[in-house]
Amino acid sequence: MLNANPPRVKAVLNLVATADWVVAFFPKFFELTRLQDLGSAGHDGFALTQSTPNVHQITYVEGSHSAAIEEPVWDVIADFVLTGNAEATNISAICNNQNACVKSFGSFPPIVWAIIAGLVYAVWKGIEWLICATGADPVSQAFIEGVALTVYVLLLWLVVTRV
Repeated sequence: MLNANPPRVKAVLNLVATADWVVAFFPKFFELTRLQDLGSAGHDGFALTQSTPNVHQITYVEGSHSAAIEEPVWDVIADFVLTGNAEATNISAICNNQNACVKSFGSFPPIVWAIIAGLVYAVWKGIEWLICATGADPVSQAFIEGVALTVYVLLLWLVVTRV
């Protein structure tokens, strides 16, 4: 986009958050699998900022996934859009380092996915145990398990898509 003639984009501003766990754990996982490049610039930043004059990066804005669009950053974004100037000194919530936990788990996100899968499995096994503890006959137990599995999957879907 920057190399098109004429360029479609004149400059890019990237703000790297201190604790963008959404980007660190999810898009970055797909980058490791090489199935999809969703981008992890909100967590890792751009590698080419030093060699490309029109790519600006501010590290690190305090906060998580929405850190770059919170009110303390609005003036910097507006100034960048109007003048192309990106000054980190105008942001009150600038930190020197990222959150250690997010940075550590973000370096190898399959660990996070394995933990989530383990928790989902453990909760389902707990639900199955509770159903077995009711002492219902096998047919009723199978019916209850089917309904419980449907409700559990729907609740997981709501959590993934709404939270």
